[in-house]
Amino acid sequence: MSSLTRIICLANSWKHGDRCIAGINPRTGKWVRPTSRLPDGRVPKEMRQINRREPALLDLLEIPLAETGEDFGFESENQDILPGKWRKIGQVTPQEASQYCSQDPEILQNDRRDVTVDWLQSLPGEMKIHENIGES
Repeated sequence: MSSLTRIICLANSWKHGDRCIAGINPRTGKWVRPTSRLPDGRVPKEMRQINRREPALLDLLEIPLAETGEDFGFESENQDILPGKWRKIGQVTPQEASQYCSQDPEILQNDRRDVTVDWLQSLPGEMKIHENIGES
């Protein structure tokens, strides 16, 4: 039996024709990004949909995930998707999710809208972003 991980969905963005899903594990308060075995980790439709619907922001999801996944040199939040169904078990309010929000004005180590993979990989180990939820 696979291990189910709960996340509050905080991102469902486009990634190379599929999606990148990410959120907060409410038990640990840490970022989780479910990743497939595809080279860039994107999540295909047949893996992520719940009753033919996309995971929505603030959905509380249960997803079969491994403890770790490919980090691509800077994404320690990645966890491999295991066989099994994704389930929506509830939804949280914006107020409930706000406890996980950072007050730091620079969430991507700069004030730009996005960063490149090359730039992230060039950072020294202690500066690498571990909470990023997308890349350009």
